[in-house]
Amino acid sequence: LACRYELLEGYVEETTNAAYREAYALWQNEVTVALNYLKNFIPPEREQLLKLVESKETISKEFKASLRYSVDPKSKLFKQFDKTLPFEIIKAICGMVNKDGGEILVGYYEDTKTFVGIEKDGLKDLDAWELHLRNMIGNDPGEFVGSLIDIKFLSYQDGITCALIRVEKSASKIFCKDAHGKKHLYQRDGARTISVSLADYILQEEQDKLQET
Repeated sequence: LACRYELLEGYVEETTNAAYREAYALWQNEVTVALNYLKNFIPPEREQLLKLVESKETISKEFKASLRYSVDPKSKLFKQFDKTLPFEIIKAICGMVNKDGGEILVGYYEDTKTFVGIEKDGLKDLDAWELHLRNMIGNDPGEFVGSLIDIKFLSYQDGITCALIRVEKSASKIFCKDAHGKKHLYQRDGARTISVSLADYILQEEQDKLQET
């Protein structure tokens, strides 16, 4: 709609240079107007990411910067491989599985409100990223938990992609290991994930049953 090529029809021998320059100026102006208009539109995936981070973390929403490499300048492992990071994501997944489900956005550093992208994890492609996470889940809480998550990749801009992990609630409680191999019963408590002791869990279950009756 912007280019209007018909203005240039007949040019070569039949159109004077002056007429061509006039037509080209009009064409160029319309293209500029059209491109400026298109700048008002945000790509759908970017818009979805911006909406996700409009509010802070909640009981059903959490942000993680990375799966493997630290982006925290205060960390001793800044810009290095950090073997604890996958467990932080798995911990959040288990906490939501044991509560009411939710969403985990990986590739967003909340401290600086910056989209850093999962490309920093250094894996070959998006499929490799998902496979790496699912393999770790399969080795820890188990394949059942893997069946309760869905991973969608959203592009913020070229070279910056985020992973949105949607988590379903489990009918039974799931125990997960921490980075040291110790098992925990994780559960969401407001905007954080906490470890619930077995005694507290049994007490909570008894109280819930009493309320139901």
